[in-house]
Amino acid sequence: MSLSAIQLCKFQIGEAVQLTDLKHNRHVAKIVWPTSSRSLLSVQLSNHVLHDLKINSGDPIRVSSLSQVPKPISEIFLHCAVDIDQYDPQALVTAVGSQLRCSLVHLNQTVIIVFYGMELMFSVQKLVLCEEATLRPTGVISTNVSDNKSTDLMSQVTNRTHSKSQNTRVDSLDQHFQMLSIDGSQQKEDPIVFYKVIESTKFTISNHKARCNGTSDAVLYKMEDLGGLTEVVESIVNILNISLGLSPSLEGNF
Repeated sequence: MSLSAIQLCKFQIGEAVQLTDLKHNRHVAKIVWPTSSRSLLSVQLSNHVLHDLKINSGDPIRVSSLSQVPKPISEIFLHCAVDIDQYDPQALVTAVGSQLRCSLVHLNQTVIIVFYGMELMFSVQKLVLCEEATLRPTGVISTNVSDNKSTDLMSQVTNRTHSKSQNTRVDSLDQHFQMLSIDGSQQKEDPIVFYKVIESTKFTISNHKARCNGTSDAVLYKMEDLGGLTEVVESIVNILNISLGLSPSLEGNF
C-alpha cells in the first residue's frame, strides 16, 4: 500500500491485516508494507498472495484490520480432499509445517501446500488454542466473537442516540436505522478470527477418499510419477566433481 493509504487507514508498517476477495469472499492475513505508489485506491500484492486468494491483477479486494489480536495455537487439524495415503506422512507433515509456520490462519480456510511440485489443497477443520485442553467447535468461536461485538455495538449506539437526542432532533429515518442496528435486524457477517501458527504447533492431517461407482473421483499421484530427481542428483554430483577437480562422473555409493 502507499504510505498515504497506510496512514489514512491507520495501519502500522509491519502490521498483519486482513485481505478479502470481494468476488468469492476468501480471506487471508498478510503483512502490510509501504510501496512507492501514491494511489489510495489500489494495493500491490505478491504472487504468493494472488495465489492464496485465487485472484488476478485488477480484481477488487478489501483491506481491513484484524478483528482481534491473533492467539497462538498448539494444534491445527487439516483435511485434504484427495487420497494422501501413498505419501510419506513425515515428509508431508514437514512440508505443511514449513509452509504454514509463523503464518496466520482461520477456521475453514483453504490453504495450498506445494508438495514435490504438486499443489495439495487443505481445509482448516479445527484449531486448539495454547491455553485450551479441548477443541472448540467452529460455531462457538464465531458466536462468541459475534456476541461480544454486538454487545459493544449496542452500547455505543445507545449512548450516541441518547446524547444526540439531548442536543439535536433526530429525524425518523435516522432513528429507524439506529433501531435496526440495536435490534440486530441488519444482517452482518461474522468477523473472521485469525490465529497464529507458532514453532511448537502440531499438525494433524486427515483425508477422505471420495468414491463414485467403486472408483475414486479424486486425482491420485504416485511418488514415482513425479520424476526429475535423478537429473537433479546428477547435476549436483557433476558440480561437486568439477569443484573438487575430480572426473565428471562418479560411480559407487557416496
